[in-house]
Amino acid sequence: MSSMDKSIEDIRKQHSEQEFLERTILSLNQDSHEISPSDLIVILLYTLMLESEFSPCETDCGGIHESETLNSGTASNLPNAWKDDQTNVYKITFILNQIAEHRCRLVGFLIGDILELNLIVSNIVPKIVFGLSFRCSDVIKKTQPSTPVLARYTNIRQLKEKLKKELLYPVRCIILNEVHVLNGSLLGIPDDLKHKIYSQLKLNDIYSLLMSCHYMNNLIVSDRRLWKKLFCRYYPTAYNELIVDNRENIDWKKELQKRRQQRIASRGPFGFSDFREVLLQSWLPSAFPIN
Repeated sequence: MSSMDKSIEDIRKQHSEQEFLERTILSLNQDSHEISPSDLIVILLYTLMLESEFSPCETDCGGIHESETLNSGTASNLPNAWKDDQTNVYKITFILNQIAEHRCRLVGFLIGDILELNLIVSNIVPKIVFGLSFRCSDVIKKTQPSTPVLARYTNIRQLKEKLKKELLYPVRCIILNEVHVLNGSLLGIPDDLKHKIYSQLKLNDIYSLLMSCHYMNNLIVSDRRLWKKLFCRYYPTAYNELIVDNRENIDWKKELQKRRQQRIASRGPFGFSDFREVLLQSWLPSAFPIN
């Protein structure tokens, strides 16, 4: 374990989130750094990322060097170039669990009272960017410098949950999925468990799931067990007839789609939901071919 890893790990073990947040801001105050509302939001996200096993790192080379990464001599351990005071741009690069090939870059822009935060994951095609905007005055109070750190946030619990849900957790899951590590996302659980989950969905919900990404489309379209189960659910009589005929290599997905289209056509004019289903059935197989 490198000296930087030990330093970050010591922070995680010895200090709670509240203590680390306070130490970071107090350290910046001691360095004569004026703490702005946008600084408080970025520092909170930085703290949450450290707790989730992200570590700040150097961006331009494969190695990670403590002298280039940590702001030595301060309690905050913020990277030296974490903010450009003239342009109001924040830039911090992280790695998750030493997964150096997929670095995560935090980029923040302050325009007036609006802070735009982006987390960008490297070496993923297509490029993935998670973004979130804040009106600083909505989440940070105007207070005196002596006001306790946590009292400066209007609702810190809600702000933390928003940062985690819309930035931190999606980025973490994307990186772990790319290196095939099991995690709490739908893509990060075993395929057998995925099958158990989406096999309980209604057909229209499965079509929606097919549109979510290429991986899920390929997995579901090629899942013969699923389409056989769906065919039995919606057309039990026809299912029993096909089984009795002892037909081999039945394309259950094709049989299901054919009967769904026949049922919709037999009803005459149909509504938007029926039109959507016919459109998806005809479009999805060609849009997302199985490799």
